[in-house]
Amino acid sequence: MKNAFSFDAEGRQPYNNFIIKESDAEVVAKQDATLKAICAFEKKYSLPTYLKVIMYICAFVAAMVILGVLDAVIDGLPFAEAYGNAPWLFYVGGACFVVFVVLLCISRYLDFKGSKSPEFQRLTQEVNEVTAESYARLGVPDDARSISVLAYHFKIKRGKEKPAAYVSHAMQEMKIYSDGDSLYIASLHCLTAIPFADIRTIVENKKRTAFIQWTKDKSYRSPEYKRYKVRAFQYGLATKTYSVRIASDGAEAEILIPNFEIEILKTFVSLPIQPAVEKK
Repeated sequence: MKNAFSFDAEGRQPYNNFIIKESDAEVVAKQDATLKAICAFEKKYSLPTYLKVIMYICAFVAAMVILGVLDAVIDGLPFAEAYGNAPWLFYVGGACFVVFVVLLCISRYLDFKGSKSPEFQRLTQEVNEVTAESYARLGVPDDARSISVLAYHFKIKRGKEKPAAYVSHAMQEMKIYSDGDSLYIASLHCLTAIPFADIRTIVENKKRTAFIQWTKDKSYRSPEYKRYKVRAFQYGLATKTYSVRIASDGAEAEILIPNFEIEILKTFVSLPIQPAVEKK
């Protein structure tokens, strides 16, 4: 089933048939300018790409050496003998570990320095202003609630739809509200209105969905989100999700909601949640 919030390489949403309003050109220009400013800021206060690659390679090598030595020692090989068999391996592993720690410390320092800079404060204010204007132009009421949605990004390769990246889902903050007839979900770019009559069911997905870009103010490790068991891995995060199944004029789609947002969704949609089904 297609994700209604699927985006192609040009930013189009081919599977969302419920869009009723899009941001005007003036707001889009402001959004693009703010995005460019954010990218420039992140580049200024982060490690160059080649150093990030070196850091991850060193972390991998150091981890492999440490695990290999521990495995040998656990199997009964004395540490001194392990060192005598391949002393160069210990030097390589140690050097990689030191380089990794140094680059990690530099990366954390740059993050801290950037967060305390006047430029960061100005950029934060600009983002808040553009966000507020974007929602206002779309007619989103002030009392609309925030909700995270997992959007899917894809590309067309040799005539077939393929994930745009290894982790193809991204967490996006949107606004949600309703009236007597429809459920409204607004991104910064468009307003989607789904008639309640077209919402068929809510299904709990058994497998976790991987995604990038944690957008909440609090960490996923905080007490507020810890109980949802959001897991981190090398390329991003992963969590359980719920699928809001919608159908209109024979076309079906879904909206993917992370498990930590289900209570917000339930305040607007009263359908019972269908449990995950084990595949035999």
